[in-house]
Amino acid sequence: RDSIFNNEKQTAIAEIETKYQTAQKDNEILQLTNDNQAQEIIIAKNRMTQYGLMGTLALLLLTGAFLWKGRQKRLLLAKYTAVENEKNRIARELHDGLANEVLSISQSLAAREPETSKKLEKTDRELRNFAHQLDSNRKLHGSLPDIMNDFISHGSFTQSLKLKVDFFPRLFDLKNAEIKLNVYRIWQELVSNTVRHGEAGLSQIQLAAVQNKLELTYKDDGKGMAHTADARGLGMQNIFERVNLMKGKYQFPKKPSGGFHIKIEIPLKKSQIVYI
Repeated sequence: RDSIFNNEKQTAIAEIETKYQTAQKDNEILQLTNDNQAQEIIIAKNRMTQYGLMGTLALLLLTGAFLWKGRQKRLLLAKYTAVENEKNRIARELHDGLANEVLSISQSLAAREPETSKKLEKTDRELRNFAHQLDSNRKLHGSLPDIMNDFISHGSFTQSLKLKVDFFPRLFDLKNAEIKLNVYRIWQELVSNTVRHGEAGLSQIQLAAVQNKLELTYKDDGKGMAHTADARGLGMQNIFERVNLMKGKYQFPKKPSGGFHIKIEIPLKKSQIVYI
C-alpha cells in the first residue's frame, strides 16, 4: 500500500509541476506578447508623431511658398505700377513741357531760319509721339487693336521695319485693363528688341483667343537671338516678369528659317474677350 501511495503521490506532484511549468511558460509568452504589443504601440505612437511633424512641416512649407509667391506677385505689381506711373509723368513732362518749348522756339525761328524751324517742328512731333506711346492712361481707354495700330502709325521705326498684326478668329478687345496693358507692353518690348538687335525687315504678331487662354505668337525675319531661353537682357526679363504676373507661360519654338520666335500663353476667361 505504501508503495502504491508513494507512486500516486509522485505522479500527482509531477502533474502539479508540469501544470506549474506550463502555466509559467504561458505567463512568459503572455508577458512577451504584452511587451511586444507595448513596443508596437510605442513604435506606432512614434510614427504618428513623425507623420504629424512631417505633415506640419509640409504645411508650413506650402504656406511659406504660397506667401512667398503672393509677396513676389505684390512686388511685381508694385514695380510695374511704379513704372507706369513714372512713364505717365515723363509723358506729361515731354508733352506739356519740352514739346511746347520746342514748338515755341520753332515758331520764333520760322521767318529767320526756316530750315532750323522745320527740324524743330519734326523734333516736336517726335517728342509728342514718344510721349503718346509712354502714356498708359491713353492706352487703357482704347481697344487693343486701336492702340496697336496707333503704335504702328506713330512709331519712328516704320521706315526700316514692317509690322504685321493679326487677331484670330477676328478682331477682339480685352476687358481686363491690366492684362491689356501688359500684352501691349510685351509687344512693344518685342518690337523694340527686333529694332535694336534683330536687323529684321518684318515683324509679325498673332493674338488668338483660343478656349480659355490668349495666345500671343511673335516672330521676325532677323538674325534671331543666341541662347534664347537663357536671355538675360533687361527687356526680355521685363517680358518674362509680365508673363508671370498674368500666370502665363512662354516658349521659344524652333524656327527653321531663322529669326526670333516666341509663343506666350495667358489664361483668360471667354467673358474677358469682347469681339469687335
